[in-house]
Amino acid sequence: MRTYANPSVALRGLVAARTLDGDFDALAERILFAGLGLRSTFLELPAAVADDDAQGYSRDDVPIRLSPGVFATETYGIRTNARDLLRSVEANLGMLDLEPMLQRAIADRHIGYYRVGPMIQELIWEQYPYPVSAADLAARNAPEMLYEPHKASAIDPPVPPESSRSCSSAGSSGSPSGNCGESVPLAEITPNTTGSGTGGADITVGTGKVA
Repeated sequence: MRTYANPSVALRGLVAARTLDGDFDALAERILFAGLGLRSTFLELPAAVADDDAQGYSRDDVPIRLSPGVFATETYGIRTNARDLLRSVEANLGMLDLEPMLQRAIADRHIGYYRVGPMIQELIWEQYPYPVSAADLAARNAPEMLYEPHKASAIDPPVPPESSRSCSSAGSSGSPSGNCGESVPLAEITPNTTGSGTGGADITVGTGKVA
């Protein structure tokens, strides 16, 4: 069964930090943020940009921002802006000249291990054949995908990513600055943002060029 849970996501961060014999936050900033050239991405939001933090509303219509919780930084605690988010998309598309080990780590995240309906589960990411149907995309963003278990079958051997596919990040938080799903065919891209049914944001892209 495939069940989304923050602790399972956090476990990868904890294992990576222990393997590298370091602190997760420090390693993320030094290896990931710096390595990807993310200049406006933070785990701890600086006071100088605190007013720029996204604010939305809860299900009870109460103003809300991303709040800390157990394993927050390992799971969902990153704040970023549109520029850095698109640069992250470019990195996952293989469009950046990155240090080889970092590029390999990104590529390995997109190996498929389990199949859940039309979706292939990668490491955190989810893969759909491109073009993905509106019905499959809507089902992926439905609350049931986040809160209910789904039958999963192992893919043996695991499969490398297709050259043309749509990807989304697993899960989504209820806050406006939570996880983002990125629905991206592997081509040069132009962003078009649309709301996510579970509180995140999808970025669906087509042919074009990122500015």
